[in-house]
Amino acid sequence: MLIAIEGHALELQTWGDKSAMLQFVHGSDGGGLILGDDSEQELEFYSASVHFNYAAQTETSQETPITSWVIGLISEGHGVKPQLIALPDRTLVFGLNHEVIGIGLESRKIVFRHRFDTLFHALFYLSRYSTLIVRNEIGIVALDEIGQELWRYEKDVVTNCIIDESHLELHFMDTPPVVLDLKTGRVIDGVSEH
Repeated sequence: MLIAIEGHALELQTWGDKSAMLQFVHGSDGGGLILGDDSEQELEFYSASVHFNYAAQTETSQETPITSWVIGLISEGHGVKPQLIALPDRTLVFGLNHEVIGIGLESRKIVFRHRFDTLFHALFYLSRYSTLIVRNEIGIVALDEIGQELWRYEKDVVTNCIIDESHLELHFMDTPPVVLDLKTGRVIDGVSEH
């Protein structure tokens, strides 16, 4: 299956072993990047192939003989699958292990990287705020589209996250829930301290 991103296409694959994934990544005409190569344990292997100008050539795509390039992912396999989100500026954001990495779709370079002390859990993009929300094991980190941290709220192991028009409600394992303003990350109604 292919995922369309403007005129380009993204193809995701899983691999049974690291050597097969690495051979595939390094065999691409545009080369590749490996994410998670500093993993404490290497249990699961994935790739995301970017096929340039698959449906149509875009105004911003440069004329190049490269037809594709590949991003390989090495997961520690903690039960949370790596995730991918494409931002409007054509940055591919991958969440895996203990980090979130933004990669320029066409530049093939790392645009930003954030490491966490706890495991990555989920990503979602709020277009009305141009904000990427990263949920890790103990809270939320909000990033702008170029990967700069806007705000952070970390407290306890998150058990549930509920989003509304202007706020985000976090439920925790051992502490009371909090409601956060999506723009600022501030606690609403004095439910808890920030």
